[in-house]
Amino acid sequence: MVFAEEVAGEDAIYRCDTTVIPPSYGAPGAPAFRISVPRTVTPLKFYSSLNVDINSSLPTKIVWGTSYQPALHDAMQVFDTFTKPPEDPSDKIGFWDKLRFIVHSDFKFNWKGGGDVHLTIKGRIRL
Repeated sequence: MVFAEEVAGEDAIYRCDTTVIPPSYGAPGAPAFRISVPRTVTPLKFYSSLNVDINSSLPTKIVWGTSYQPALHDAMQVFDTFTKPPEDPSDKIGFWDKLRFIVHSDFKFNWKGGGDVHLTIKGRIRL
């Protein structure tokens, strides 16, 4: 697994002037101490190739329901911290779009114990 930031050209880097020591902190009339911090526009990326071996004769259960929505919302907020705040006033991209933009992975699941996969989707029917 690798967390990386793509190498960016000068067009994708901007400088953020930051005051480290304000002028009022030092001796009277002393100038402020400032530095220019380079920041890239590209977000952090996650690269991996994961092989998962499941050694069980019991079924693997995958369940989805609307009651899981609050927990999924909390997980989405964690992924929001992996990207830098946007510089433009556009609407934020959604969780699934951001996840696809950040995570570049292969997942391979191997069931070696002869178990089945059960998928349960819970919801309401609107007529």
